[in-house]
Formats: sequence, C-alpha cells, structure tokens
Amino acid sequence: MVAIWNMVATRKELLMSVLNLNLKKSTIRICLDGDENRYFEFNPNDVNLQGRIKAFYVQMNKKAEEYKKKASSFEDEVLIDENGNPTEAGLKIVDEQVEIGKFVAGNFDDLFGEGTFKRLFDNEFDPYAVGQVLEFAFEQFGSARE
Repeated sequence: MVAIWNMVATRKELLMSVLNLNLKKSTIRICLDGDENRYFEFNPNDVNLQGRIKAFYVQMNKKAEEYKKKASSFEDEVLIDENGNPTEAGLKIVDEQVEIGKFVAGNFDDLFGEGTFKRLFDNEFDPYAVGQVLEFAFEQFGSARE
C-alpha cells in the first residue's frame, strides 16, 4: 500500500508544472530628431491611454475655442506700442498662450508619463513642434491598432 501511495505521490509531482504566459506589450517608442534621449513610449492597445487621449481632445477643443474668442476680442487692439513694447492687450495674449502651453505640457505628461514633456522639449513650448509630435504619435497609435 505504501508503494502505491509513493507511486501516486511521485506521479502527482510529475504532473505538476509551471506554465508561463508572456504578455509582451506592443510598445511604440518615438525619438525626436534621432536623439535617443528625447523619446517617449506608449502601448497602442492601452484602453486607459485611449480614454486619456479622448479627454485631452475634448479639453483641448474647449481651450482652442476659448482662445479664439479671447484673441478675436483683441483684433482691433494695438498689441505693440510705438517703442516696440507690448501693450496691456499684447501681454494678455501672451498670458493666454502661456496658459495653453502649460495645459498641453501637463496633459502630455498625463498621456505619456510624468516628465515626458520636459524630456522632449525641455522648458520650451513651440505649438507647431508639439502639434507635429502629437499628430505623429496619434497616427502611429491608429495604424498600430489596425
């Protein structure tokens, strides 16, 4: 009887094994201007990222509309005086642009991870460059999911 029990116990041990499931992410890494230090990564299959992108677009569209309204109110204003200095109206427009820059930088970090904006752009906010990066990233996001 002991021999049968030992055989069952041994057989049971042989039947137990560890199975591994590899969940490799399909991460996309984007480097700016070929500089490996200026990069960001994302998983195009991340549903949470999709939600953050949607929220960003909704908020950005609202910000853009607000900015257009404020900027149009300054159309008839003198923005720079005769000495080349900004007027009060000119300074208000700069304040609005800085506010949009902070908004985009903060949301960039919300999308792609804390510190990403600084790693890519340092302390600069060039709307054209940031827009190109976002557009390229979202294109990669979409094509990777097809």
